[in-house]
Amino acid sequence: MTETALNSAFSKTPQTRQQGDISTVDLERLAQDYLLDCDYRMQSPRTIETRRIFIKNLLWFLKKREFARCGTRELRQFFSYLQHGHEEPGGRWGRENLVKTVRPITVKDYYVNLCCLFNWLVEDGATDASPLKKIPKPKVLAEQVQPFTQGQIEALLKAARSSSNPKRDEAIVLFLYDTGVRASELCGLKMRDLDLGSRHASVLGKGNKRRLIYFSRETAKALSNYLRRLKRAENNPVFCSTHGTTTGEALTRSGLRQLIERLGVVAGIKAQKVSPHVFRHSAAIQLLRNGCDVYSLMSLMGHTSLSICQNYLKLSQLDLENQYQRCSPVDSLSTKKK
Repeated sequence: MTETALNSAFSKTPQTRQQGDISTVDLERLAQDYLLDCDYRMQSPRTIETRRIFIKNLLWFLKKREFARCGTRELRQFFSYLQHGHEEPGGRWGRENLVKTVRPITVKDYYVNLCCLFNWLVEDGATDASPLKKIPKPKVLAEQVQPFTQGQIEALLKAARSSSNPKRDEAIVLFLYDTGVRASELCGLKMRDLDLGSRHASVLGKGNKRRLIYFSRETAKALSNYLRRLKRAENNPVFCSTHGTTTGEALTRSGLRQLIERLGVVAGIKAQKVSPHVFRHSAAIQLLRNGCDVYSLMSLMGHTSLSICQNYLKLSQLDLENQYQRCSPVDSLSTKKK
């Protein structure tokens, strides 16, 4: 019997009460109160939206499997489905386009965010214990992101300039590489946040914190060319979608990811991942190569600790070592001993 069949069979059996479980109906109702509480505690819009999506997917799963209650057993099956749901007909969450394995960090994000939900339910008196207490937190190895080469950046720019929306796409590629912003920061950028004259912008980062980022004359010129003929109020998004039902609305993180992936295909980049996050990684490495110190990099990138920036530094130093191995002055001597 397949895993799907086993799960389906289990969902039809009567459910006994478990410590910490809660009815699916109550979970759906109380989840709305939890999200209101997140807003009251001034958590960032991005955090609240992420939690809303994760809870929505959990409720979809519980209803799909006809689980009347949600406890440790159901959550174990949920995490199993999270990692294997793309194998089922119709795709994960019943969406035909979701047919890829989720990243380990995504599984961890689900665990952390659902822990916050169930801990809140315990505090609120809705349940006596968190059903996630008996499920260990997933361990995720740090992902080694390979930065783009200069040649790949140029190929991506060329692809952007030949796209169906060349001015916007060129501005996006240059802005991502010049500033190292997160995808959410680019998508959330408003016209009022952008100062082309002074070549800086204010972005809303993690933890609902704002910071200033800076960009070059070349990037400012591309942004100006893109925005010149567009009528935008100060509260309008800088980067808008141009396809589907969201035309004219702010570009979403999913839309941005898909755009960058399309540009990567046109640019012929096959041996590595192509995503907005790789632009961020590449920007940090190039800033270090160009002489930026680690403390300034930490502020520019919006990091709260030096640990990530130190990883960037290690990679840039490795890059320097590789460059030296290819360019050693002595190794280039024609008179050296064989």
